[in-house]
Amino acid sequence: MLLTVTFLDGQFGFLPDAPRASVSIGGATSGTLNQLTPITDKTTLLGTFTGGPLVEDRAFQLANGTGTAYAMRCATTVAGVVSSITPTLQAGSDGALTVTGSPADGFKSIIVQITTAGKIALANAQAIASFDGGINFSPPFTIPVGGVYSPADPVSGLTLNFTNGAVGFKVGDRFTFSCTGPTPNSTDLVNAMDALRGDATSDWEFFRIIGPSSSAIFAAVISEINLMRLDGRFVWAMLEARDQTAGESELDWMTAIRADFANSVALQGQIVIAAGYGYLTSAVSGRVFWRPLATPMAARVTNAADYAEHLGATAGGPLPGLVPGPDGVTIVSHDERKVPGLAAARFLTAASVIGQKGYFIGDNGKLEPATFAQLLSDFRKLMYVRVAMRTANLAVVIGSKLLGAKIETNRNGTINDRFAKEIEQVWRAELKNQLVPADLQDIDVQINRATNIKVTGNVPTKLVMNSWAYAEEVDFTLAFLNPNLVVVS
Repeated sequence: MLLTVTFLDGQFGFLPDAPRASVSIGGATSGTLNQLTPITDKTTLLGTFTGGPLVEDRAFQLANGTGTAYAMRCATTVAGVVSSITPTLQAGSDGALTVTGSPADGFKSIIVQITTAGKIALANAQAIASFDGGINFSPPFTIPVGGVYSPADPVSGLTLNFTNGAVGFKVGDRFTFSCTGPTPNSTDLVNAMDALRGDATSDWEFFRIIGPSSSAIFAAVISEINLMRLDGRFVWAMLEARDQTAGESELDWMTAIRADFANSVALQGQIVIAAGYGYLTSAVSGRVFWRPLATPMAARVTNAADYAEHLGATAGGPLPGLVPGPDGVTIVSHDERKVPGLAAARFLTAASVIGQKGYFIGDNGKLEPATFAQLLSDFRKLMYVRVAMRTANLAVVIGSKLLGAKIETNRNGTINDRFAKEIEQVWRAELKNQLVPADLQDIDVQINRATNIKVTGNVPTKLVMNSWAYAEEVDFTLAFLNPNLVVVS
């Protein structure tokens, strides 16, 4: 007889309220590795982790989601990379720029522009910098003697190295480049998820992996989720597909990520993979950064009124924080309504909706919030997974109360029907109190009457969930009134 509960003390026997919290695992510039930290305000977030993708993600959650924004800094073995620099020099200028350092985060478009002409040796040249493609620029800074300048805001990990010849810099000289942020590999993530699994005090619904995932990372995550299940904790995870690479078309990107995850399966939908990137307003700096759509999607999940809410429901509002980028037009990299092909391959996507503003979760012609369960599975839609995991966690609590109890049986060792009905009635009432009507229309408890409990010690019980149905299509029929067919009374 053994049943381990890792996330509830249960001291009064009450069933727990549904957790409204999520966990993000990712890179940051400071903070203890593999330690789960509850974040309820931006000051604590910045004071603990300073900068990096983990900070941007959790700050967005604080500003746009609900519940505690748990954060776990993990190692990021895969270093970020700075692109080549494109100079645009004014006539006669002989200024140059190189960039050193290790990127602390990814920035799609960095611009450094000279605002006051001059030479490095004289420390009279000034420049401004933008980390969001020119939407927001820093105040002018003087290029110091020696030409080495490290921007303090945002936390980038980059050092700008200015050089010039006899002429120096001219007003309007511009240098553009980009960089990718550091990312964890499978080993980094397994170490972090092991630490997450070992935390027995925090109550959360799902965790999110920050950084592009692959089928190998998918396998590592599903393995950890199954280990958590053995501990009596039923959770799910949100991963993110990689972004398009330079020169890669949208269709080629779609083909590549479909191929990578074609054989990946989470039987009970315990994994969703968000595909696509978009421009989000940073809750740290107000800048506009190119970020995975997993960030606003995770916030949308925690904002849902209940676990059964259809995450594509237009009444719940569009994905938060999305704005036009530097060109004033581009908002997201992939609109599943306009270029379908990922939702049907089980990816969680964003789509525009005719008649609505913004972008909404999911589209398979029905705004379906997809999971990586098999296509015909009951768990192919995220709201069903959320409700099932919630029910499973409640079942662990009510089941633990029966462990070691005396069971009244018939002479053949099967449970006495009257005794079974008493247990079913109590469990049914407890579950309905937590789940009906917010998450289920009804739930039934059925204890198996055929098992010889004297021999097995097992009380097999089935929980039958009557889920809600969802309006995923609306068909109108239009016709003009034909007066010739009207019967006069």
